[in-house]
Amino acid sequence: MRTPSNAHLGLLAAAVACAAVVACLAERPADAPAATSQPASRPATTQPAATFTVATYNILGLNRDLKAVARTIRRSNADLVCLQEANADAARYLKADLRDAYRHMDFRPAAGLSGLGFLAKRPFRQVRFLRRKFGRHDAWIIRARLAGALVHVAGVHLEPTLPADGDLVVGTIGRLMATEEVREKEIDRVLDALPKGAPAVVLGDFNSTSRMVAPRRMAERGFTDSFASVIERADGCPTWTGAYGLVPLSARIDYVFHTKELRTTSSRIINGKGSDHSLVVSTLTLAPRAATQPVPGD
Repeated sequence: MRTPSNAHLGLLAAAVACAAVVACLAERPADAPAATSQPASRPATTQPAATFTVATYNILGLNRDLKAVARTIRRSNADLVCLQEANADAARYLKADLRDAYRHMDFRPAAGLSGLGFLAKRPFRQVRFLRRKFGRHDAWIIRARLAGALVHVAGVHLEPTLPADGDLVVGTIGRLMATEEVREKEIDRVLDALPKGAPAVVLGDFNSTSRMVAPRRMAERGFTDSFASVIERADGCPTWTGAYGLVPLSARIDYVFHTKELRTTSSRIINGKGSDHSLVVSTLTLAPRAATQPVPGD
């Protein structure tokens, strides 16, 4: 057997440190603890006049506690919420429970863990629904008027690295490398579908730590990691907590990314008992030019 190269050793370290990604979409423990608390974001010196809030939340397709899920969403008070793992039962419950807070909802429920949903305080319209092509989950792009501007919002749920029986270290590394290739194709497809030069937000469950390929691709394409832009040591603030066998694990794998036309004024993680993920909410503001700039295709 060949001696592992430095690159392979680096991937091994990533596989160990990021085992949360391996466990994330395996059968999830019903009693997974809430994520640990995180430092408060640095306050802006002045409150921008034109701000809006967006949130992402993987609500756990096992429907463990939908009442707690709804309570967590209400706590965010976000203008627009993107959901992952929203099946038909979850969609029915949330439509009934949250109709006073979110008058505009749309779901693409699916069996298993592949459903998506959007909740909004103002009307939005679908731009494009990207059916799964490289991985097991769809992606969804909508357009909403937020803080006076038309903003494109893409909801994603990227490919998980699922464990296989009998996987040894070398097998785990190979599986991780293969999944990384899938995630790169998934995120490139979403980014290519967004209009150039228009305010955009991409948010969801990336099943990736910040040093993995999908978050890196976002940075390469000019997107800002909202939470990390205002929180020191952001990767020490997990958004998913669970276990791999008997080993407790946690990682930051849920993100809000935005284009340069937007700026983060604050971001936080809201822990809840309804899911093994926490909700990530960011307050964004638009540059003055972006607020009036026409969106291509309008």
